[in-house]
Amino acid sequence: MIYDLHSFWEHSETVEGWFFRKEAELLYLCASSVPEDQAIIEIGSYKGRSTSILAYGSTGAHIYSIDPHDNESAFVEAGMVYSSLDDYNANLDRLGLDSSIVTRITGYSYIESETYVGPKVGLLFIDGYHSPEAVVQDFESWEKHLADDAIVYFDDAHHGGVNPGIAQIENRFPPIMKTADKSAVWMHQISLDRQPLLNNY
Repeated sequence: MIYDLHSFWEHSETVEGWFFRKEAELLYLCASSVPEDQAIIEIGSYKGRSTSILAYGSTGAHIYSIDPHDNESAFVEAGMVYSSLDDYNANLDRLGLDSSIVTRITGYSYIESETYVGPKVGLLFIDGYHSPEAVVQDFESWEKHLADDAIVYFDDAHHGGVNPGIAQIENRFPPIMKTADKSAVWMHQISLDRQPLLNNY
């Protein structure tokens, strides 16, 4: 695995997607701060770019990547039927991100949360369907699984559907907010021995 903040992007950017360098660095740092006895939950993976960032950043925390792979909003709005599953699997296989690192789940996060029996969640990454209702549902479905020091990370936080959803529930997020490009992250103060770079981001 690659744990170098300065080299992971050359691999992650080979995966098609809309996650860009600045926000990728913040996601990488968030993943690297999660203790190995906690889990990382990814809601929305598309073809695996953000999955790879989480995997390269993680220093032992297992990743559960959840996506139905059939409802990417751009295609739904255009009335198209499209699945990203084959590309997602091919990209993770190509990058060596096997089941020891990432559990690949084809499904909906609010359903998967009901049967989840893994460790407490140290990082909840939300990039699912971009409607206020879906944003609230994604967070509330997983809120019960969050560790006391969990990080909550939203991609496309300024999107016209995502932002109103965040506004409805942000009073339940950790106290510290950081932003990068189109991402917004809420976290507790991370101890310096765990992640000095994240504190200074």
